[in-house]
Amino acid sequence: MQAAHHLAKQFLPDYSCKFSRHDFTLPQLFACLVVKEHQGRSYRGAEALLEDSPTWRHAVGLRRAPDHNTLCRAAKALLRQGRVERFLDVVARLASIARLLGLSMRTHTGGGSDCPFWDPLVVGAWKRVFPQRLTAVGDAGFDSEANHRIARQELGVRSIIPPLVGRPTDRPAEGYWRRHMQGRFERGADAKVYGQRWQVETVNSMMKRNLGSALRGRTAHSRKRDLSLKVITHNVMIL
Repeated sequence: MQAAHHLAKQFLPDYSCKFSRHDFTLPQLFACLVVKEHQGRSYRGAEALLEDSPTWRHAVGLRRAPDHNTLCRAAKALLRQGRVERFLDVVARLASIARLLGLSMRTHTGGGSDCPFWDPLVVGAWKRVFPQRLTAVGDAGFDSEANHRIARQELGVRSIIPPLVGRPTDRPAEGYWRRHMQGRFERGADAKVYGQRWQVETVNSMMKRNLGSALRGRTAHSRKRDLSLKVITHNVMIL
């Protein structure tokens, strides 16, 4: 809770409006949301938990526990895409000090191809580790010539993606970078680096084991918000 409060104070103002009641600061409410996710509670459950935990409240300067409606409204305000990106920027900065890796994320519900998510994920990671050299590794779901061009020609990032999209064929892959990948994978040149992709599955497993695999949101928008909070809480736990 203290780590989440410290993280939020890096860029959140104390209050969203000078005319608000000023019962709780935005960093305090964010810390309460992280505790809610960490403990696997509903908004009402988080209210009851914080009411019964005066030591936790005092650690971040709370005189009383926010009610569940306040926490729900805070989630809607604090977990917007722009603010989530700012959270990740701060996490990456703190992670670099602690010699940990900076992250990027993209939330989505329902089925579909992974291919469109390559651009925001790689750009997000590139911004947070620049000017360090970066290698982006993706599974075959990200395979496209356009994704290689985004990484290699626009960002200067080495991209490793197996060229397996499309019907099985003996013909060379279409596109310069996809043919380049085909040759390297056939020679086993990138096998060791591509093996690092398992770290993504490790992160997914850690979040499911530590924070649960279910979401409480009833709409696609609220489920995306829940996913964002899981990622931020996971990062705070590591820091």
